[in-house]
Amino acid sequence: MPGFGFYDDNPHALRKTGAVTRDSLGFLAVQILAAQTDLSNVSDYQDLVCQLHSIVGELQEAFHDRDLG
Repeated sequence: MPGFGFYDDNPHALRKTGAVTRDSLGFLAVQILAAQTDLSNVSDYQDLVCQLHSIVGELQEAFHDRDLG
């Protein structure tokens, strides 16, 4: 695998997908929560945030279990 200099010298080079996956976990968590919950009827935002936090934690655990980051 090329060193970081390769990426610095080649702005069009594809980056490792692990960072993109890790950086997308929050968006994925929101999508999962939206699929599980009718957000238009939510009145308890604290509970909603707790659910989101739980989903993010599960996704991060799965991400690290796959040794992606």
